[in-house]
Amino acid sequence: MRFITWLAAGLVVYTTYGLRHIVYNGRLRRFAYLLGLLVTGACEVVLLLGVRYYMERSGADNAGYFTGAVIVVAGIAAKAILSVRRLHDLDRPGRRYWLLWIPLFNIIYFLDLLLRPGTPGPNQYDAVAVPLRVAAAGAPLPPDFNPEQQLPEPDVHDHDHDHDHE
Repeated sequence: MRFITWLAAGLVVYTTYGLRHIVYNGRLRRFAYLLGLLVTGACEVVLLLGVRYYMERSGADNAGYFTGAVIVVAGIAAKAILSVRRLHDLDRPGRRYWLLWIPLFNIIYFLDLLLRPGTPGPNQYDAVAVPLRVAAAGAPLPPDFNPEQQLPEPDVHDHDHDHDHE
């Protein structure tokens, strides 16, 4: 149980750290957003009830509390991803997700995310935010294609050229 919990905790940390580097393509409509929140919440409840059952049967309370905390943090990370994609449907930047953490204001903001229709037609979040050098669909990749050149981090190219000169 502890191994699985630490593994899950590591995955949550890895995923939430990487959230700021992820380029979100596409948008999430109202119904899909609501459905995602409901499924995420139901999974959290089922897992937390399972942890409670495990704690009652085994008497191991420390591992159970830690596991419960990991489940809650994983749920928050999943809801963050859903909320960012929903904000993109409203043609708003994902960094506004943090407004959901302001007490009382978060209720109004959440209702706005849930009830406001998305932008009709394309918006700035339908396209990839980082310009990519991609071949046309069905065409073979050019011989000099390097997937690392597609990454948004500016230090990838500098680091590669430093090793070439050594």
